[in-house]
Amino acid sequence: MPELRLTPSSSVPQTPSKSSANFFPLKIIIGLLIGTALLVVAAFVALPLLATAFELKGFRSPTSSMCPTICVDEFFMASMNAYRGAPPNRGDVILHSTAQSVALFTKRVVGVAGDTVSPGARKEVLVNGRPLAEPSVCGKPVKPDVRDSVNPPFETVKIPDGYLFVVGDNLSNSYDSRFFGLVALNQVKGKPLFLYWSPGTSRIGCQIR
Repeated sequence: MPELRLTPSSSVPQTPSKSSANFFPLKIIIGLLIGTALLVVAAFVALPLLATAFELKGFRSPTSSMCPTICVDEFFMASMNAYRGAPPNRGDVILHSTAQSVALFTKRVVGVAGDTVSPGARKEVLVNGRPLAEPSVCGKPVKPDVRDSVNPPFETVKIPDGYLFVVGDNLSNSYDSRFFGLVALNQVKGKPLFLYWSPGTSRIGCQIR
């Protein structure tokens, strides 16, 4: 007797039923909604923990002395415990007070212990004989305020241990170590991290460096 082999007929298309075809994308949509909800919940839980761990605080810049890094009326987030384990490095942007005031200033560290800071022939600031590099620009900053601009004279100074020389990135309009002198390490209060709001939308989210 010849052997019979059963094979599906090519004349009958093998398609899923209508109900299963509609159910599959519905599962994907439900999965995406659940995943998004979990991410939102995780963010609400994680953000307060991060804020506590890094002691994050928000600030508004009232001047353009640090423009183009931080310009007038821009809001930034700062870590208030960034320097509890180590001092700032040359080039860091810091929050600090001064010997004359407990008010907080935002400036860039250009001289650390052992550095020599001096005025140049064109009133620029020299560090170990070299002029400062131009700060990097993120987005399109608002126009710096140049009213009452001045490059003040100051004496050449070799930075002693425990002190910093700080300036604003907008050198011609900045109240900094050229006026109030050196900043002691115990006057360093925090480190600006990023801009979280700016009149120029291209600046929102810019890292401060």
